[in-house]
Amino acid sequence: MTISKGQNWGREVARPETLRLASDDAQLAAWLDDDTGQPTAAAAGDVFTTIGARPVAERDTLLALPIDLVDVVLDEECAATAIAHVVVRRRWTAGGAWRGRVVAVMNAEYHRQRSVIARGHPNDGRVEVVEADPALTVRQRSAVRRRLRSGTHLPHPLLSTRSVRSASWQFERPHVVVVDGRVIGSARRVDICVRADAALVYG
Repeated sequence: MTISKGQNWGREVARPETLRLASDDAQLAAWLDDDTGQPTAAAAGDVFTTIGARPVAERDTLLALPIDLVDVVLDEECAATAIAHVVVRRRWTAGGAWRGRVVAVMNAEYHRQRSVIARGHPNDGRVEVVEADPALTVRQRSAVRRRLRSGTHLPHPLLSTRSVRSASWQFERPHVVVVDGRVIGSARRVDICVRADAALVYG
């Protein structure tokens, strides 16, 4: 059951004997979606930062936290599962994230330790979407990037935000899709859908 406002998240449990430690968000997503049911903890990455986790190596009790996963579909073909974020941007040869439309789908609060969106929760059954308008200049993007460290980049007239359970984007040219920090391909159409309560992460 997804979290409600004012509700405590997760429960304290004894450290599982077979606990595995994911070294980054991509590995965490892959392990939580591998159908083995093996207990998994975040040892680093943006989900680790978002849940306020501490190193688990020497702790006898941990929090067992239900968490959402995000299915990512490129040009109508299933491509990946995300746990932290999905970023859609131009190829670097066409300006990358410094030019044109950029979409950031956030299940975690952070992207590379920068606070992109603070109002969401990784177990609320939704993701937060931040979109950069193509009119945003390189200079303005540089200023936004600096403000990401303190989370003061929003509100901004050329950055739109919304909370969704599923969404689709269409682009005139193929855009690069980066899932949990790893490029998974490029596509003209990108679809995402949240799987609420899809996994249990220890932290």
